[in-house]
Amino acid sequence: MDFFPSIISCVEASSIVCSIIFFKKFKGFYFYFFFAYLIFAYLADILGELFRPTGNHWLYNIYTFFEFSTLLMIYYTLLEERFSKKLVMVLSVLFYIWYAVSFQFESLQTYSLIILGFVITTFIFLYLKELLNSNKITSFQVSLPFWISVGFLIYYLGTLPFFSLLYLGGMKDRLLFTVLETLIVVMHLIFIIGLVWSKKPLKQSL
Repeated sequence: MDFFPSIISCVEASSIVCSIIFFKKFKGFYFYFFFAYLIFAYLADILGELFRPTGNHWLYNIYTFFEFSTLLMIYYTLLEERFSKKLVMVLSVLFYIWYAVSFQFESLQTYSLIILGFVITTFIFLYLKELLNSNKITSFQVSLPFWISVGFLIYYLGTLPFFSLLYLGGMKDRLLFTVLETLIVVMHLIFIIGLVWSKKPLKQSL
């Protein structure tokens, strides 16, 4: 299964290239943070492979901060309802506190990715709820934020059982990692479809 890292690098690089090609089409604050997410994910995987022989756990712990921060800003800029924005900020503060404390008590790092998955999934559902209740629902299939959210939802919702089994259940079967790698590939393929298929919004999101 050594071909998976190469496939992941290719689809991540393809997502970045497509984002650059369509940059003028989707420019807006949410898109800038989405682009940053793609860059951070690509660099984390490249450096992760580079440092694997000597241990790369520390690298992914640092990456978690940038991963969460870009996702937070994507959905904070996309959400419009005051309650949703407040809930996002409350959950974010709680996560950042947990993240900071986990460096002091390393045993807590076991749960960080599980908590991150729950928090990000909540952000996505808040956005999809707003989309469902707005007039934008009539053209959701050509909306880039919708495709981005579908990709994130499949990945983060799919990784919850993976990280639960890995860290809490103690299962380290290679099949689990194949599932994780497959979810990453699917997520980026959805991003690429969204970038190509979506239309330029009439009014740019902040």
